[in-house]
Amino acid sequence: MLVKKMGEKITDFEGNAITDPDGTELTLRDVCIRALLMNHPDERNIKGEEKLRRYDLALKIQNQETPELTTTEISNIKDLIGRAFAALIVGRAWHMLEGDE
Repeated sequence: MLVKKMGEKITDFEGNAITDPDGTELTLRDVCIRALLMNHPDERNIKGEEKLRRYDLALKIQNQETPELTTTEISNIKDLIGRAFAALIVGRAWHMLEGDE
């Protein structure tokens, strides 16, 4: 499966780019990488192997404009995004990963 929109901006309902506190526009790439690399509160005992898998996937997303991702990788990324972000970002990112937007 090929994700085509890693550089695509995350927007609100009016089409305005969502920004970080420093004013940087948030992209699908940003959301995916942050979700992969952050420490989620419900993962106190996550193993090193899983952290390395997430790190490697984050590097793949960072270094390729259109990374080829498996359905399992997309599912895992969506799960982590769902735990890390508010509903608007989750909805936009999930649809983008599924190719709906």
